[in-house]
Amino acid sequence: MHLVIAANTAISDIGPSCEKDKQRMIAEMESVADALGITLKQYVVDGKNLTRSNVYSALDDLTPGSNDIVIFFYTGHGFRWSNQTDQYSNMDFRYNPYTQISTETCMTVTEVSNLIGSKGARLNISLADCCNSDIGVNAKSTEKFLASRSDPNYDEKKLAKLFLNSRGNIMSCAASPGEVSWCNESDGGFFMFSFFQAFHEEVGYLSTDPNWDEILTNTKKYANYKTSYGCTGCTSQNAVKNVKVTYN
Repeated sequence: MHLVIAANTAISDIGPSCEKDKQRMIAEMESVADALGITLKQYVVDGKNLTRSNVYSALDDLTPGSNDIVIFFYTGHGFRWSNQTDQYSNMDFRYNPYTQISTETCMTVTEVSNLIGSKGARLNISLADCCNSDIGVNAKSTEKFLASRSDPNYDEKKLAKLFLNSRGNIMSCAASPGEVSWCNESDGGFFMFSFFQAFHEEVGYLSTDPNWDEILTNTKKYANYKTSYGCTGCTSQNAVKNVKVTYN
């Protein structure tokens, strides 16, 4: 398994939230890899090293095998150009908000997904917890959510189905065109908080037949609920997803 993380941990407003997202993703995938008995290689681009060239280099240097898994995760600000037709957001790699925004300071989720997909791995996952609104709109929340106290036990066969017996491409970002994504310093991004909530349900003993489309569908549902009903001052957040995966 190859885990590539791009985290805007140095930016002043949401940096602490991005740090929490980064640490959560690393810890989660380390646990998954350990449970499945597979090797995890990590490539982290964060802090002031977060640039388009550094992220591209990390992705370009990937040499996964045909039976490998590649996961890309971005946490930070995002935006869309006013004339943009791609429904997936641009990831903003500026750690200084006064830096001029340009095509050299960002990368689209679609670009990342296409680049990863060209590497020939068996399973590719691209996740971005960021806004998808017009340039200049950034938002965060101070609301806190209680973590679910569901059964922490997992079913190894379900983990194996998702990570070892699957092939294809998965792409998702936290918000639909025109929307912002929300976060707080306690829970990190609501999208990733919801993603792990959905993921844990699918690999738990009480689930029936786990699949990535269900995980991303529930991620969208849970994040929408948090922003629509559980967050004072938040606007509704609706994730975008494209899941094309087959299972052995």
